[in-house]
Amino acid sequence: MLWGAVAILLGLVAGDNILWRVAGWASTHAFVAVGGDIRLELFDHLSGQGTRYFVEQFPGALAGRITAAANAAWLIENALTWTTIPPGIAVIASILVLGTIKLAPDRRADGRGMRARPPSSPGGPRTVGSFIRISPVMPLTSAAI
Repeated sequence: MLWGAVAILLGLVAGDNILWRVAGWASTHAFVAVGGDIRLELFDHLSGQGTRYFVEQFPGALAGRITAAANAAWLIENALTWTTIPPGIAVIASILVLGTIKLAPDRRADGRGMRARPPSSPGGPRTVGSFIRISPVMPLTSAAI
């Protein structure tokens, strides 16, 4: 039983490690592709502008804005992927796991639980029903109960 629990724990740790590595590998490709797509979309939008627009705007400033937009998208992707989504999923998963636990009712609240058990020695107290009767040989002390 103990080794089975250890094996499950090691499997969960190994699975977590593998999933983080797969996510890192996938994000290196996806984040770069999203940044490239944002740059291309913004350049396509700018290429549809007339020449008067480019006379009023500096080309370097426009390129800087495009790069800033792509970098902002990368920062949001990075923050969500590595620092926001995993703790959120962990909280939701822990709530689901705790929701599967069936709690036993507290038997002490209704008076049917936690009765004193007598020691099994020959001169010890004997029980009758749910009450403890002290034998005449044993004095009434806290150790006897």
